[in-house]
Amino acid sequence: MSEIPCGRTPRLCQKRSSPCFKGLAVLFCAMLALITAAAAAHLFRNTAPKAFSVFYLVLPWAWLLLCALYLGKHPLSPRRFALALFLLSLVTKGAAALLLRTPPESDFYLLYYAAKELAGGNNMLNTTPYFQYWAYQSGFVAWMAFFIRFFHAGLPFFLVINAVAVSATNVLLYCLCRRFASHRAAALAALIYLCYPAAYFMVPVLTNQLMAELFLTAALWVFLSPQAEGKKLYGARLGAGVLLAVSNLFRPMAVVVLLAVLGGTLLYTASSRQSLRVCACSCLLFCAGYAAVTQGASLLVCVSGLNANGLSNQLAAWKFVLGLNRTSLGRYSSLDAVTVFASEDPAAAAQALVRERLSAYSVPELLRLFWDKLAIMWGSFEDSSWALTQRVMDRLQSWGLDGFVRYWTDKWCRLGAGFYTALLALAGLGAWAKSRRPSLSAILILAAGLYFGAHLLIEIQVRYRSTMLLFLLPLTACGTDAAAEQIPRLWGFLRKETVFPL
Repeated sequence: MSEIPCGRTPRLCQKRSSPCFKGLAVLFCAMLALITAAAAAHLFRNTAPKAFSVFYLVLPWAWLLLCALYLGKHPLSPRRFALALFLLSLVTKGAAALLLRTPPESDFYLLYYAAKELAGGNNMLNTTPYFQYWAYQSGFVAWMAFFIRFFHAGLPFFLVINAVAVSATNVLLYCLCRRFASHRAAALAALIYLCYPAAYFMVPVLTNQLMAELFLTAALWVFLSPQAEGKKLYGARLGAGVLLAVSNLFRPMAVVVLLAVLGGTLLYTASSRQSLRVCACSCLLFCAGYAAVTQGASLLVCVSGLNANGLSNQLAAWKFVLGLNRTSLGRYSSLDAVTVFASEDPAAAAQALVRERLSAYSVPELLRLFWDKLAIMWGSFEDSSWALTQRVMDRLQSWGLDGFVRYWTDKWCRLGAGFYTALLALAGLGAWAKSRRPSLSAILILAAGLYFGAHLLIEIQVRYRSTMLLFLLPLTACGTDAAAEQIPRLWGFLRKETVFPL
């Protein structure tokens, strides 16, 4: 199901119109416009003098142009580029991880402590309320415990694994972009991910997020593999479902991709008059692979005695409790924690609090909450506090590096905002370019829209923004191709001589 042959630029004028895809693209571009406005406004408000914000917005475009020119004059084969990309990412991310080595705190500390206890023979997952409410965390704990028990792994080992996971994700993103765009456009999208600050801020942190994103990207890459017939097609669908399930075992966010795949595939099939039988069978296999792994793993965790609740979420309403909190603007609230967990039945208390808040909001108040959450989640700078905790800054201060790190991290975050607005603009252009004919890129558009919509209702943390890049960057590559196609025409138009009558 490849969109275009690798290395070729799509010609927009050759694509036939598709009203369904155009409507989807319009909604998607409207969403990106809101995010871009929020990001640009935040950069402008928090930059002094204000004129410097223009520099941060323009510099990424100049950098992309220089990279495009360099790749044009010094082309690398896709394999060599992928290898160079992996090694460069591994060196930079690995250096950040091992130099900072952020000590686990809060939930991360509890997960690491539980893993060490489990490796030593003490299973605290059945006795700790945290793991009883959010039993799905047991998979990540068991994964860490395996390496601690049999390989005597410590914190540096898991941070190196983080660096490898991010580097592999970077390469898979490049390969995924190649499903939709030319080699040069895919390379530029991959270089944006390489330089973007979000991954650097999470690699030194003991988090399950990076492994989840790796397998999620792999699932998308396999699902969107070039069109094949019979067993190869169905095998790709089954494998994609399995990979998505593995991603969900690390961090549960697969439902967004699952719904996007189902909706996008059905839309593509209806618009392009593909076989409904093939569509139904491939979607069924995708869901079967996902369900078999998730349910099988949950049953295994339950039967083995690791956690009596399997890999379930016994307090699903908690995310909505926080997400609908006007006072905290959708972020963590200690007052909500006391209200819910001090009650006799936390699940019932959480559900009651959600109903109470939904009934209390008028439509304008709810929209205002959504906008405030949007501005924080999607418009603010990337959050460096996950890596640069107080303990890390104290260590850097002892080396005389704290001021240097704070200064350049601040500049990097601002420049990251510029890259963010650039990739949003190109992603919108790419979505519009793909709307000219039925395309499986609708899966990426739907996934991005669903992920955005979910965070209007649930708790927000800026660090979860990085998952959105996995959906946007392939569309960014499409937009780069579309822009490259139009630039010669625009240049020719500008160079036309205008003749005025005497």
